[in-house]
Amino acid sequence: MIRYLDNFLPSKRAIIFDFDGVLVRLNTDYHSLRADLKDYFEKKFGFSHLFIPLYPTLFTLKETHGSQVFQEAREIILKYEMQGLENAHINRNLIRYVGKMEPTVKKAIFSSNLKDTIEAFLQEKNLKSFFDLVISFDDVMKTKPDPEGLLMILDKLKIVPAEAIFIGDREVDLEAGMSAGIKTILIPNWINGYFLK
Repeated sequence: MIRYLDNFLPSKRAIIFDFDGVLVRLNTDYHSLRADLKDYFEKKFGFSHLFIPLYPTLFTLKETHGSQVFQEAREIILKYEMQGLENAHINRNLIRYVGKMEPTVKKAIFSSNLKDTIEAFLQEKNLKSFFDLVISFDDVMKTKPDPEGLLMILDKLKIVPAEAIFIGDREVDLEAGMSAGIKTILIPNWINGYFLK
């Protein structure tokens, strides 16, 4: 995979990474998270939903029930994501690769995870200096597969789509990348041998 990336990087000014599933594999119990959200909002607001998909449902919640309800949902998610960080597996080969990249190539993260989770990981692993920009769930109005976050990164880094490459692990990443006009690579089969505790 690293050699594959080397084929593209000479013509790129930025490389954008998804977080969970690419740089790290969080040990987040999404089944329990959705169950907790469902129970909490059924009891408190009579809002019945399975929270599938999770992140788009949060924006629906914000539109229909307001910012306070949205914040309460966010706190529940943050608790689970932070727990997931405790036993997270790091993609050490990819992190090492990022650390050795030329400083002229900008490095960004575009993720549906919460910014607090990403920042905690980068701080704990001393990786904040590796990345020039983080765009998370907290920064956008629409989640993947909408390209809003990627377009925001292009704007902030002052580059055009042809100058970037996006590394994701799911179909929504591919859709977002294609919508933004960015060369996108998925690594779903790359995970098992590369993530180490």
